Amino acid sequence: MIPIASLIIFIIYFYNLHLLTRIKDAINMVLWKYRDKVSEFTLVISDRFTVNAEIPFDKIERVDNYYIYLTDGETVIPIHRVLEIRRNGRTIWSRK
Repeated sequence: MIPIASLIIFIIYFYNLHLLTRIKDAINMVLWKYRDKVSEFTLVISDRFTVNAEIPFDKIERVDNYYIYLTDGETVIPIHRVLEIRRNGRTIWSRK
C-alpha cells in the first residue's frame, strides 16, 4: 500500500511536469530538481536502428535547445527524438 502523502506528492509532481510545454524544460527539471533521485528516471527516444531506446538519466550530462549530451562525451541526441520520460517505469511526460 502506498502512503497517502507519497501519492499526493507524486500527483502534484506529475501534474506540474505535464504543464511544461518543452521537453528541454522537463529534462532540466528532472536533472536539477530531482538530482538525488535521477537514477529513477529514463528517457525514451526514437532510434533509427531500434524501435525505441531507453537512456538512464544518470547518463545525461546536459541539454540545450536542440541536443541532449551524454556523459560519454561522444553521444549527442537531437531533442526532437525524445518520446517519453519515465520514472520507475511509469510515463510522466510524453510527446503529444
